[in-house]
Amino acid sequence: MYATNEWGKLKKVIVGSATGASVPAMDDSLRYVNYADVSDISSIQSGLYPQIVIDEANEDLETFANFLKGEGVEVLRPEQKSLVQYYDYCPRDLVFVHGKHAIAAPMPIHARHFNYNNIKHAFAKLTIAPRYTGLDMFNHGCVGDPDVLALQEHAPCFDAANIIRANDDLLYLVSNSGNRAGAEFIHDATGLNVHLLE
Repeated sequence: MYATNEWGKLKKVIVGSATGASVPAMDDSLRYVNYADVSDISSIQSGLYPQIVIDEANEDLETFANFLKGEGVEVLRPEQKSLVQYYDYCPRDLVFVHGKHAIAAPMPIHARHFNYNNIKHAFAKLTIAPRYTGLDMFNHGCVGDPDVLALQEHAPCFDAANIIRANDDLLYLVSNSGNRAGAEFIHDATGLNVHLLE
């Protein structure tokens, strides 16, 4: 994989899998990143998605993968070597790719920290960004306040999907799933121009 932008000819891609998809047990990372807008989380259930949902999602993903193959695109799929604690449905979240760089993102949700293991076979070399698990990473004041972001700045934290590639420029979304320290990390790791979007 060698993409440097979002609009070039698609040659190779990872299409996800819904197998094993679940909502993880509630912890601070899930609470503050995904459910900051929910005041009472007692009704949020954890556990596997219903099998019918998983089967239908996998059927759709297989149809999509076959379409891409028909267009001459090399399609790779996750190899579930690590226990799925959330899902492998969105591999775009897991690894930031730009030219020679492939960086496993330091995901803010702890249940996704090691999902990159299921797609690392797609990369000749994969740099693993450090994972920070300290509870002080999350801003408890974000609950119920959309103007307060979930992440503190103690360490880099982001989903790869927070970044849009535009050749030598990267557009980086500062949000509940990406902090400014993450933008600095990407700049230092790649030397590319990182522009913050808030």
